[in-house]
Amino acid sequence: MGKTLMDVLSARSTDSEKPSADTVNIFGKSAEEPVATPAPAEENGDKKSGMPLSGKVLELVNAQYTKEALSSEIYYAMSAYFADIKLEGFAAYFRKAAEEERKHAMKFFDYLVKCNVLIKPQTMEAPKSKFDSPKAACTFFLEHEQEVTRLIQAIADAAMSAKDFYTFEFIGWFLQEQLEEVRKAEDLSKKMALVADDRAGLLLLDYHLE
Repeated sequence: MGKTLMDVLSARSTDSEKPSADTVNIFGKSAEEPVATPAPAEENGDKKSGMPLSGKVLELVNAQYTKEALSSEIYYAMSAYFADIKLEGFAAYFRKAAEEERKHAMKFFDYLVKCNVLIKPQTMEAPKSKFDSPKAACTFFLEHEQEVTRLIQAIADAAMSAKDFYTFEFIGWFLQEQLEEVRKAEDLSKKMALVADDRAGLLLLDYHLE
């Protein structure tokens, strides 16, 4: 039996709906090829990469919280030492420094909390409270600030190595702060060296520290 006109038209319509092997979609693939999907995040590397506070960075930041609290206690002890030998200007100077260090400790505390990290305070050693002389106390002050600077720099270095840019930005404030802290400690240490054996000069320096 011959094909009618309707049979021919129907067959052509069906063929035109089938995609040819040469048809390319917007993704540059054949219309019959499935589009590849990205691999799950777990297969693309460490999910923690670039996120704040993990590994060594977390260890250092957590430790620094205690270090800053210890600095506060050290300067309170130095304030008490100077108050005991009646150098009230020095006593007030180190009391103020102690209060500033307490604020620094709270900055670390707040950052750890913000990052949803369990804070693990470390044991603090008893701060030094006796010195051979006011000059020795000021030398100790400078050495302590230099040590704190090294600790802050170690955090910055670890954060950059871990690509923890959140912590690197956070610690940047402390890097700038330590420039000022070390400068002040150096200035006081140098002034003390000039008047160490001059009681009148020491009293004058004490007066101007208030």
